[in-house]
Amino acid sequence: MEEERKYESGTGLDAHFKLAALFPDVPQEELTVEIEEFQREYPDVELETLCTDTQFVLFARGKTLDLTTIYGDYLTFCEAVERKLTEKYRARTNRATGSGSARTSASSAGLTDAQNLFLSEWNREHPEYAMTAKEYAAALKG
Repeated sequence: MEEERKYESGTGLDAHFKLAALFPDVPQEELTVEIEEFQREYPDVELETLCTDTQFVLFARGKTLDLTTIYGDYLTFCEAVERKLTEKYRARTNRATGSGSARTSASSAGLTDAQNLFLSEWNREHPEYAMTAKEYAAALKG
């Protein structure tokens, strides 16, 4: 019974076993060293949470690099994907709200991210009443 309690979630051993399953070709001693190195490099990341992140598990599966390098590559990959999605969203928003004339950027009008998001949604839902960021900022002040 006590043996079963040792392997419960929250002890750190659960994460170790999940990582061992994720990297079956890595010897246990080497995996332990990699976990310690990972925890020094990323002290705010909980391994148990990381082991339940399905995107990380898919990204890491089959990799032969050390855990710290894989996680660093994963973060870089996620940032690149987020940047591309943001660019794509902005391009679509600019096309959807444009009337053929150039629109001023939201940052030049002094809008917050939340205000910019609201403006984008408004312009998408009400193209007949589409506003530039400058017009929206003036309406907020007025």
